[in-house]
Amino acid sequence: NGTQVFIASFSSSGSFRWARRISSGFGSTIGGMSVLPSGNVVVHGTSFGDTHISTPFADRVLPSFGQRDTYIAVLGGSDGHIVWAQRAGRPGEDEAGDVTVDAYSNIYVTGSFSQTATFGTAPSAATVTSTYLGDAYVASYSANGAIRFAADIAAGGQESRGTGLVVSSGAVFTVGLYTGVVTMGTSTLRSAKADSVQGFVGRVDATNGSVVWARAVRGLTSTDDGPYLQRVARASDGSLLISGFFRDAIGYGPSGYPPVATLPKPTNTDGLVLRVLPTGQLAWMRALGGTNTAIVTGVTAGQSGSAVVTGYFQGTLGLDGANLTATGSSQDAFVAELGGTGAVLRSAGFGGAAHDHGGAVISLGSGLVLLGGDIGATAILPGGTTATGPGGLLAVLSPT
Repeated sequence: NGTQVFIASFSSSGSFRWARRISSGFGSTIGGMSVLPSGNVVVHGTSFGDTHISTPFADRVLPSFGQRDTYIAVLGGSDGHIVWAQRAGRPGEDEAGDVTVDAYSNIYVTGSFSQTATFGTAPSAATVTSTYLGDAYVASYSANGAIRFAADIAAGGQESRGTGLVVSSGAVFTVGLYTGVVTMGTSTLRSAKADSVQGFVGRVDATNGSVVWARAVRGLTSTDDGPYLQRVARASDGSLLISGFFRDAIGYGPSGYPPVATLPKPTNTDGLVLRVLPTGQLAWMRALGGTNTAIVTGVTAGQSGSAVVTGYFQGTLGLDGANLTATGSSQDAFVAELGGTGAVLRSAGFGGAAHDHGGAVISLGSGLVLLGGDIGATAILPGGTTATGPGGLLAVLSPT
């Protein structure tokens, strides 16, 4: 029952290699996926009920702790075999956000937990306790599955959740959401509007999970909702590239001070892209929007410090004068590259009569990017290739 997960591997030319199913009785989702230096694949997600990971022989079953739990699995890059797999959580509602790895094959995950959650298995295990409905966490595992640490990074408030993280310059940088008043290290972040979701950006120590600094991306007044921050990537200069969307006027800045940059209330919903230095200083923050809804879902580092983003929009999407127009009233996908100062260098939209979405984008080097998403019917991709749906989309795009 419910949504289930599949992981599939393809060669550089697009030939299918292997696939695995991750499922549970009441539904499973994927929070994030990354690749270790060995080529093994790390998957972090959420399941409601016992988690089943398929193998050529029989499912590997991870028993449920109760309600929703998170899972982490390392799959062999060449054939998809299970290297190791674990559950995390306990009685409350737990949700996976994202996963990343470092050059030493350490694994880092983020998300949300409620009540008490245990990460790892005895004798290597760590337990954290939330202070209210749910708190954001960062946990780290070694390549063989031993827990390194688990930390509550946004205590207090009504709820908080990590949605993206990346390793850069020996530190872990994370983005996420919070409601109410949360404590992140020495910073206290407050919601501008009661009971509304706000955004945070934080730096976490890669050895113990302690918060080094935190910044709020929140609504400007008591009537403004904050942004929804989705993913974060590392640019070639070490700065952070962050994607998301917003519906009301927002500002970026440290707690207790006026925001250092603001964006006005959009016409509808606008995509959001930020560039933040490793110190927490904002380089720039800009909207990608138009006449109707625009969402930026994925971000990756392009060439020479640029940011490549993907998402979807309705109506007309204005990208520094290079407008894109969706097909009829449907949602169309888009890909855009932003330069070091945030200006749009190039963009392309694609879609058809049904809804189409860009979901994730990953840099492959030499200007190539791997785009993941979905198409509702028939869509003409950038470059002229026709893709027929409905179904998932996987495409390699060149910079021209």
